[in-house]
Amino acid sequence: AIADSTSPQMDGQLAYVAGLLHDIGKYALIETMPKSFFRISEQAKTERTGSLAIEQKNMGIDHTLIGKRLAEKWQLPDLITLAIWLHHSMTVTILREMPESRIAAVVQLADSLARQSGIGNSGSYDLTEPDEALTDELGIDSEQIKQIHQKVRDEAEKKIASLGLDAPDAMQKYF
Repeated sequence: AIADSTSPQMDGQLAYVAGLLHDIGKYALIETMPKSFFRISEQAKTERTGSLAIEQKNMGIDHTLIGKRLAEKWQLPDLITLAIWLHHSMTVTILREMPESRIAAVVQLADSLARQSGIGNSGSYDLTEPDEALTDELGIDSEQIKQIHQKVRDEAEKKIASLGLDAPDAMQKYF
């Protein structure tokens, strides 16, 4: 929905896939270093911050760079690789010099809205309002953001109900 609202519009399907894959580096960390990843997530939760700086401090690398390297290895499209790598960066500044990084800005905004809606557990706890400079750069006004945010919440509620995740013991059924 964000990609469709940008001006100029971008490929919504490509942005959707980039959104799905943007934290692929975290999955690599979970798979290869589960105890370390758990400690990083717990520290982020305690400090109410994002995991990126904690990853860098404790490991000297973070999930965005790991994800970028995986995307390159798997020969994913360049735009998806950019989104994975740059979704925590100063995308507004980067956009001015590198317009193809626009997809990273869309993913960054989508990630922010998803976290504000309580969708998923990414191990990041730095909930902030969408950056006005970012939405301006993408050509999306505040009313569009509100509509997209409400649509995300509504869709999540439908999916939660259809999967039975709203039941008291739902998580036990899946694990």
